[in-house]
Amino acid sequence: MDNHTCALREERIEDTLERLKKDAPDHIKRFDETGDILELDRAFELIQKALQLIPEDHTDFNWWLGILAEYHQARAEQTNSLEDLDEAILVGHRSVDSAPEDDEELPIRLHNLGFAYQSRFDLSHTPEDLDRAISFSKRSVLLTAEDDTDVSVVVKIIGLAFHKRFELTGSLTDLDEAIAYTQRSVDRTVDDDADLPTRLNDLGWSFECRFERTRNVADLAESIAMYQRAIELIPDDNEDLPQWLNNVASSLRARFEHIGELADINEAISFAQRAVDLTPLCDVNLPTLLSTLGLALQSRSERTGDLADSTKAILLATTAVELTPAGHADLPACLNNLGLSFNRRFHCTGNVTDLTEAITFGGRAVELAPEDDTELPIMLSNLGAAFTSRFEHTGDAANLDSAISFGERAVRLSPEGDPDLAHRLGDLGTAFRYRFKCTENLEDLAEAIAVHRRALQRTPEGGTSIPMQLNDLALVLNDRYDYTDSVADLAEAISCCEKAVQLTPDDQEELPSYLHTLSTSLLSRFVRRGPVTDYTNAVASAQRAVDLAPVGHPRLPTLLGSLGEVIRSQVRFTGNLVDLARAIAVERKALELSLDSDFPTRPNLLVRLRSSLLLRFHITGNIADLVEAISLNEKAVELTPQGHPDLPNWLYHLGQLLYTSWLACQDDPDRLEACLSAFKSAAVAKGGLPRARLYAAGHWAGLQYDHCPHSSEVMTAFDFAVELVSLVAGLEKTVGHRINQLREYRGIPLKAAAAACSLARPDRAVEWLERGRCLVWGHISHLRTPTDQLELEHPDLARSLAELSKQLENAGSSRPEIHIDMALSEKISLEKEARGHMRLVQKWDNLIGTIQALPGFEQFLTPLPYSSLMQHLPDSGFVVIVNLDDGRCDAIALSFNLEDPIHIALPDFSREKCLEYKRSLSAQLSFHQLHARGSEGDSNDYLLSRSIRPHGKEKRERGTICTILRSLWEEVVKPIVEALNIPKSDPTSPQHLPRIWWCPTGVLSFLPIHAAGIYSSSVGSVSIHDYAVSSYTPSVTTLTELVRTTRSPKNLRALSGILLTSQPNAPGVPPITGTTREVRSISSLARERGVRVRKLEGDDAISIDEYLKDMECYSSLHLACHASQNAVDPLQSRFIFHNGSLDLGTIIRKKFENADLAFLSACETSTGEDTSTNEAVHLAAGMLAAGYRRVVATMWAIGDSQAVDVAHDFYSYLWRERNVSEGEFDGSDSAYALHHAVLQLRQRLDMDSEKALLAWIPYVHFGY
Repeated sequence: MDNHTCALREERIEDTLERLKKDAPDHIKRFDETGDILELDRAFELIQKALQLIPEDHTDFNWWLGILAEYHQARAEQTNSLEDLDEAILVGHRSVDSAPEDDEELPIRLHNLGFAYQSRFDLSHTPEDLDRAISFSKRSVLLTAEDDTDVSVVVKIIGLAFHKRFELTGSLTDLDEAIAYTQRSVDRTVDDDADLPTRLNDLGWSFECRFERTRNVADLAESIAMYQRAIELIPDDNEDLPQWLNNVASSLRARFEHIGELADINEAISFAQRAVDLTPLCDVNLPTLLSTLGLALQSRSERTGDLADSTKAILLATTAVELTPAGHADLPACLNNLGLSFNRRFHCTGNVTDLTEAITFGGRAVELAPEDDTELPIMLSNLGAAFTSRFEHTGDAANLDSAISFGERAVRLSPEGDPDLAHRLGDLGTAFRYRFKCTENLEDLAEAIAVHRRALQRTPEGGTSIPMQLNDLALVLNDRYDYTDSVADLAEAISCCEKAVQLTPDDQEELPSYLHTLSTSLLSRFVRRGPVTDYTNAVASAQRAVDLAPVGHPRLPTLLGSLGEVIRSQVRFTGNLVDLARAIAVERKALELSLDSDFPTRPNLLVRLRSSLLLRFHITGNIADLVEAISLNEKAVELTPQGHPDLPNWLYHLGQLLYTSWLACQDDPDRLEACLSAFKSAAVAKGGLPRARLYAAGHWAGLQYDHCPHSSEVMTAFDFAVELVSLVAGLEKTVGHRINQLREYRGIPLKAAAAACSLARPDRAVEWLERGRCLVWGHISHLRTPTDQLELEHPDLARSLAELSKQLENAGSSRPEIHIDMALSEKISLEKEARGHMRLVQKWDNLIGTIQALPGFEQFLTPLPYSSLMQHLPDSGFVVIVNLDDGRCDAIALSFNLEDPIHIALPDFSREKCLEYKRSLSAQLSFHQLHARGSEGDSNDYLLSRSIRPHGKEKRERGTICTILRSLWEEVVKPIVEALNIPKSDPTSPQHLPRIWWCPTGVLSFLPIHAAGIYSSSVGSVSIHDYAVSSYTPSVTTLTELVRTTRSPKNLRALSGILLTSQPNAPGVPPITGTTREVRSISSLARERGVRVRKLEGDDAISIDEYLKDMECYSSLHLACHASQNAVDPLQSRFIFHNGSLDLGTIIRKKFENADLAFLSACETSTGEDTSTNEAVHLAAGMLAAGYRRVVATMWAIGDSQAVDVAHDFYSYLWRERNVSEGEFDGSDSAYALHHAVLQLRQRLDMDSEKALLAWIPYVHFGY
């Protein structure tokens, strides 16, 4: 072919391409206008023809690639075909990659490629497609002139892409970019552009989304402005108008919910109604529009109280549900809105039927919603809140389990950064709080506090919900204060309330509630002996709450009742009848404003007025007030459903009122019977608070015993009471908390034992004392119970039990107190520790239940019956429990050789006498300064003592010590010795004397029973030393455990030995140089007898942790140092070293597997506190709990130089030749050794003088 022919052919090709270049886009354009797919097919034929004709190096090749990409994009939009989008992207890349940077078509091709990626994301939801869409579109904008009309289109597409990525990732940065680009698109769009309304609507949507994340009202204002401007630009027949009207209605309702302007909700209803009116019945969007209108009407109803709005809202929501077909994606949301409408009407009317409907429809919504539905957390939260509301109005605690389950799921499904998460956490915390009030399960209380702290942490600084979060946290902190008496919790609660009030304007309807919480908190602190300003501020806050609550405010009756209670609290101190009359008037008004059916408000108001009338009766004696008080309390009981946590409390107070009435007219036995019935009903109530039930059980048992002593109900009542004592001091509490709780109930087991003795059931007396007295050491013992049989039969369970026991001991030993100045993160961390402790308890309970279900293990770790206790008593001697109650004193002697206990009544002894003896003894100890081991320089050797508590001198009564010891002998010990037929023996031959283990209760624990006797040279001396060798045991169970768990000899040779410690010059306390001589003397004696020994003196710089490790390497321990007994917190009682202190809390966390004997040559190591529980919480008992089998301790100060001699004589006897074999020894003769050492000291002193008595009496022996 010649050149001319070639030229003609190329010319024809160019002509054809020009024609194709014109026709192909025309067909695509006609497709855009008509939607006729045939036009696309024709365009594709032309594009294919052109690409067959044109070489790749042709200047128009990239143009044709771009057209091909547009074809595939257009076809994909018609067919939703991923294959076409893949081709559009593939061709688009070829077009972009081969185009030079100065190609004027490159910006549009980049835009098209970005749009193709965005379209493919819409189908595939692949995040990378969205990232590429944004990247190519942004590149397109950079290459496009700012005045180019196409810029507004491209930036609009970028804005949409960023918004989609925000919905995918939740990144606020993406949303900010979406707003910026969409705003740029709007700014570059002329007013007559047909696309402007759409861009305005998109911009309003992005602002609304940002408001939902940040709660910044400025975004909401922008959203409303954009929506309204868009609506103004489109005609009424535009198909998008109803949806856009719905959008602006939603934003206006959101602003109303946020700032409360009534004009906003009215306008929202107007827009929503217009949207509904413009939408035909067959439109698929109508249910959504109806729901929006219904929610707006419901919001207005809550504000105005107009029930017509509420009823119409429910009708609209019902219609929306009916119009939505089964299986439709919007059905769950419509059901949720219907449930929410019923719930909101319930809060206006109190009609529980509405609440039932709310739960029904909310439950259906949750069932139908897929797990990935973004609205599911909202639905779950609404449903949980409805269950909580139903509990509030029915008292059925099962509702709380559902509320917590749905609430936890709502929180778990909420994405990070969800602005509603704090609100959901608050609702969940409230449900946990209510469940705690039903069960007193500390795990629920810990969860409630932790969840409320997290809600506060998740609320942004300046957020409008902060006051509500602070108030909710204050409520639950107040609950914990009521339960634990933690002043730190009360202080933090008050601080939270004050902040909530400060942050809330006077016109906010929640402010009265916040003031009410503040008033209640301040009143609690005032009652605890807070400053008078607390009371003044409490009254002012309560009055302000009433003044701010408008007539018809749903909480006005509660606020009035609270004001009356605050006023009444002062009258308790002043007796001012004028103030009391004001309180009664306010409380009567509160009752008048509440409906007869209004539960739970009305019962609380009834009992508040009852309390005021009862107080006036006590002041004036007007019987009419008492009669009305009884009537009000009976009405409260009648209105409160069975199982409600308040019912036992109301019944308990009814019992008190009826007893008061019976005392006023004792000729009416029916009143006493009614009183006992009320207390019994409270004690046996299901679902009530254990503490309230315990109070009632104590009164039921006590009154039954006092007035009907031979009734079979006496034993039943005390059984309930003692069981409840152990329930309220469970493993979920720290040891310190157990001690504080048991102080309040310490009289119940003593009275129960007294009743059992009076009914000739000393065996039950022993069981009740063991169950109700020994809960501090008892729980520790349970956690350390040997599991030999379990290990043989079920080794996996035994290992799990051992591991869980160790974890529980660590968790329950102690925990730092949360204080008000702590950072929120620190508080959250400590609350997390507390929750971990509760979960361990739950695991423990489940594991014990599993073990007890096994054959042969049914009684595993259950309270031992009397018969089981008897099996592990020492094979000789007696265990003597001395029970001291207000009404009587009894001794119960136990012996391995006797099947039944020996009951010994002690009619000549009483609690009053015991208290008098204790006061006299304390005065003598103070006079002689016997609370500190003094220095060598002191002129009176018996004043050289080893404790650090300072005491002032009191008036000395001559002969007091002798009188006390004589009285103890004649009134307590002698009757016991005679009843047991123990003959008098030679005290200088202790091995011939029997053993007695004394187990005193109550105040008797502070008196030296082991020294009871007559010490007089004129009439002849006689004492317990002539009859027995005395030891003490904190409880019978403690002793039987020591007998049962005899040490294996396998480690005896390796660990047998003694660790000696002297601390003569510890900082901050007087020097006690005798301690050095003491341990050196013992060390020399040990080496002489071949006993393995390690001696540590104060100058040896050893830490407490190192010392504890040394203790594990020796079977015996001798501590010569200062000691301190802590009256407020017994766990802080401690031994004082040069390098720190070894406290009781640390000791009981240890478990010394091979420990045998501890000699505590310090002061007050066996001294408890009279505010303590009915068990010995002191250093000696702590050493037993840590694993030592016997402990020598002191009741008060010991002489510094005399301590040297006592210790030397003690070990000389213990290590006499036949007791030490190849360096091995044990402390089984330690009680006899101490008896011998004390006798030697007595012989060196003037045996009849008080000075001598005070020198040797403090030495005591504990354990086996």
